[in-house]
Amino acid sequence: MTALTPTAPGCPSGLSPVTARDTKTGYAGFVRDVGNEHAIDLVVRGAKCGGCLSKIEKSVSALPGVTQARLNLSSGQMRVRWTGPLAADRIAQTISDLGYGVAAQAADTGAADKAREERSLLISMGVAGFAAANIMLLSVSVWAGTGEMGEATRQTLHALSGVIALPVLLFSGRHFFRSAWAALRNGHANMDVPISLALSLAFGVSVFETLRGGEHAYFDAVVMLCFFLLIGRFLDARLRRQAHAAANALAAMQTSAVTRLTDKGEAVSVAARDVAAGDRILLAPGERAMVDMRIFDGVSDVDESLVTGESLPRTFSPGMTLHAGAINVSAPLRGEALKVVEESLLSQIGEMLEAGEQRRSAYRRIADRAVSIYVPFVHTTAALACLGWLLLGASLPDALMIAAATLIITCP
Repeated sequence: MTALTPTAPGCPSGLSPVTARDTKTGYAGFVRDVGNEHAIDLVVRGAKCGGCLSKIEKSVSALPGVTQARLNLSSGQMRVRWTGPLAADRIAQTISDLGYGVAAQAADTGAADKAREERSLLISMGVAGFAAANIMLLSVSVWAGTGEMGEATRQTLHALSGVIALPVLLFSGRHFFRSAWAALRNGHANMDVPISLALSLAFGVSVFETLRGGEHAYFDAVVMLCFFLLIGRFLDARLRRQAHAAANALAAMQTSAVTRLTDKGEAVSVAARDVAAGDRILLAPGERAMVDMRIFDGVSDVDESLVTGESLPRTFSPGMTLHAGAINVSAPLRGEALKVVEESLLSQIGEMLEAGEQRRSAYRRIADRAVSIYVPFVHTTAALACLGWLLLGASLPDALMIAAATLIITCP
């Protein structure tokens, strides 16, 4: 049996199963040469936390010849550079073997996927909140009439609460249950495992108490916990979508077309990544520079706000250097490309943004060190709490509720 390896706390989705398309795609056609190195951009699915990032980057970096392996959690994009005969398919297979989905960089569908995820979480959160409010009304009736209420009335109110809670738990709680199952199926455990276990225990004990006519049931706590957890999950998804949109907007600038001048002076539209140092470039009014270039003909105002932060345009003339990311405003400019797109200032800005997203604070490093024992510790503590209260004479439902409470309060 595969040992369970916990991922970092807060990983919301577990690991995505690898599809047949992921493992059978040829990646050689997506490799490009950058100086003396080979490079490829991949899309990784299912990596949502620091533990996932560290595991993927370390495994790919360990391959022979790899000089850089950087994964951006916000966009799911991974850039790998290497020297030597290493095959791109082996890089993709290494990621797949870890249990993550991987595909070649293509048209961006991440924004649409993240928007759908956010909408699904919002609907689930609304359903859970509406149900929690209604169950609370029934629970208040039970609490207020504890002394005078008959057993049949109390049991009826508990049963109504359970009827409301069950479909809500299945619908709104599916985000946690699917994530937990996906993680366990791939031989891992994430934070959704104790959450799913706690929700199931609390609901199961409540059903047992209702069937035996017990005084207390906890359907309100189950649905309200699901509601509060979904609030955090929804806010996290929204922040990730916004970060993904910002990262893709910058990346899209580096994939636009460039007008290259031939030896005969003819203008030809080519992809930015096909421009080499020394190529002659025509920059039309309103066009953004994709590569760093030295102007040799033309005078025009240029908006450098993306590069320098200065909102007022600056006049460029022959001999001046225009950096990638600047927008030509008034007149055509002709220049000579100084670097390839991967070495331009715009590309360096993108790399600095990725490095900033991945920089770990002291608290993050502490969390990474603690994650290896976190999930086993939580489950062991909950089991010991249940066993301890049973030995002290508590009933099984009470002991199970204490175990569920332990799982809940230890969730960060």
